[in-house]
Amino acid sequence: MRLQRERSAQIEAQELRRTGGTGTSGYRAKKEVDWLRVVDALMAGEGRNVPVDQADVLRRVFNTGVRGLDGRVRRHNFRAILAADRKLRDPTVFPILWNVASQRWIRPIGDWKPKGKGRTSRARSLAKHLLASYAVPPFLFSVLESTDARVPKLFAWIGQGNSLKRAGNLLPPVLTKRMQHAFLASPMNLDIYQAARRAQALVFGAEPALVRALVEGRYARDFCVPAEEAFRSQMIQWLCNQPMFDPVQAGPVIDFIEHTRAVYARDNRAFTLQGRTGASVMRGMEEWHAQLAAGRRARHGRRFDSVKRQESYKPCGLRSASYELGSRKNKVVWSFREILTYSALVEEGAAMRHCVASYAPGIEQGRIAIWQLRRDRGRELTIEVGQGVIRQVRGVCNRRATNAETRILQRWADLNSLAL
Repeated sequence: MRLQRERSAQIEAQELRRTGGTGTSGYRAKKEVDWLRVVDALMAGEGRNVPVDQADVLRRVFNTGVRGLDGRVRRHNFRAILAADRKLRDPTVFPILWNVASQRWIRPIGDWKPKGKGRTSRARSLAKHLLASYAVPPFLFSVLESTDARVPKLFAWIGQGNSLKRAGNLLPPVLTKRMQHAFLASPMNLDIYQAARRAQALVFGAEPALVRALVEGRYARDFCVPAEEAFRSQMIQWLCNQPMFDPVQAGPVIDFIEHTRAVYARDNRAFTLQGRTGASVMRGMEEWHAQLAAGRRARHGRRFDSVKRQESYKPCGLRSASYELGSRKNKVVWSFREILTYSALVEEGAAMRHCVASYAPGIEQGRIAIWQLRRDRGRELTIEVGQGVIRQVRGVCNRRATNAETRILQRWADLNSLAL
C-alpha cells in the first residue's frame, strides 16, 4: 500500500509539472489558475510567459462565438467580467462570458449585483443585466453557450424587445406567428434548435410522440441556409400529415429522404415531397436499408430484394369485444379486432388511407398493437395501443373519432383497463 501511494504521488507530481499546475481534475487543482492574470498577459502580448494549456483554453474561446465588436473591445469586456466576480473565473462558463463580452451592453457592468450561487446562474444573471431590458424565456440562455457566430445574438435581440419576425438570419427556420409563440414558450430543458423544431411540429399538428422524436432527431442539431430550412419545414409538415405514422420511424425516414435528395442532386434533379405517400416512402426506405445491410455483407454490385416482413404477429393479450346497440330493427354491431398479419396491416392502411403499415417493426418487437373498430362489416377506426394506453385513433383519411365511437372506445378501454 505504501509503494502504491508513493507511485500515485509521483504520477500526480508529473502531471502537475506537465499541465503547469492545473492537474488532471480540471482547473481547480491544488494550485488554482489565476485566469485574470492569464488574460492580462495575453492582452499585453506576453503569451510566452503563460503555460501552453492555459493559453490554448482562452485562444479557443476567443476564436469562437459572436462576431460583432472589435477584437480588442471584446477582450477588454471579457477582462472586465472576470474582474467583476471571482466566481466567474472558470473555463466552464468562458463561452457564455465571451458571447456576452462580444455584444453591446445596455447597462454598466459596475451596476451589476450578482444573483445565484453557482457559476452558471451568476453568468446568466450577468447576461440578463448587460444585454436584456425585458424578461427572457429561460431556455434562451442556452444560446449564449453556442459557438455559432450568429445564434448568441438572439438572446439580446429578444431581451431588448425585438420581434422574432424581424430576426432574419439569427433564426433561420421558417416560423409563423403561432410557431413563434410556441417557440418562446419552450421548456427550459431544450436548446434553441430543439425549441424551433418543437414549435414547428406542434403547429403542424404532430402527436406528442412525434414531437419528441423530432426534437431528438437530426434536424434539431443545427440551423441551415434559408433554402434548406424551407425544405426541413416541408419535411416536418409532411411527417405531421401522415396519419397513423409510427414516430419511431421518423428518424430513419428523414435519413432516407436526405439520402434520396443527395442522389437527386448528384443527377442534377430536383427532389420534392409532393405526391409522395407515407407507404411509398416506407417501401423505399426498407429497400434502402436492405441494400445497406447487403452491402455490408458483400462489397459488390448485385440485385437486392425488398425487405421481407414477418407475416404473422403474436397477440398482445387484450380482449376482443362486440357491442350491439339500437333496437331490433336498427341494430348496429360494433366489434374490436386485433390485426395479426402483415398483409392485413397493409390492407388496413390502403383501405383507411393512412400509414399504419409503418408500425410493422413496432408490432414485431412487441412495443405496440394495432386494432380496428368495425361497425357491422365496415371499417371505422384504426387503433394504436401500447403500454396500457390507447395512443392514437384514426378513421379514413386521418378522421378523428366521433362522439359515438368515443363512447364505444371507452367501454372497450374499461374492459381491458386501458387509458384513453
